[in-house]
Amino acid sequence: MNRWLKIFIAIAFFLALSGLYFFRDFVFVNANGYMEYLRLIDGNEFAELVPNYTHSKMVAFFDGWEAPEIINFKWYMTFVFTAGFGIISFAALYTLRKNKLAFYIIWFYLVSFILAYLLSLFSYPVARSIIGLLHSPVPLLLMLTASYLEIKTNTEHG
Repeated sequence: MNRWLKIFIAIAFFLALSGLYFFRDFVFVNANGYMEYLRLIDGNEFAELVPNYTHSKMVAFFDGWEAPEIINFKWYMTFVFTAGFGIISFAALYTLRKNKLAFYIIWFYLVSFILAYLLSLFSYPVARSIIGLLHSPVPLLLMLTASYLEIKTNTEHG
């Protein structure tokens, strides 16, 4: 595969992961904002004066939901976004003919997600940091960098 084609493919997948990251951020920020709004109006006699900063599309989406339902929604979306980032990263590595790394990244996502879930039972901030890593282009960038360094090292010393 041509070097420039590989670079173009890597950038395309990086942009796909970045787009998914921004969409994920939009969903979670607005879910948290709507939960905060619900908390502020609960039992407040001046509830109509409390501003709701949640995006209008998300207000319509969450209409009629209570905080426990939104929390469950966030858990489901955490799973969906983790799978999405893992699949896109796998596809990028597989397309770039890094088959071994492609399967490693799937294991990385699976083990990290299970670890984060278990840690969330007693240490939410640590679990949140792990999920934050998984929901970013960083794992793919690390794998591509490691692959590049391995090739460079083997070329120079081989």
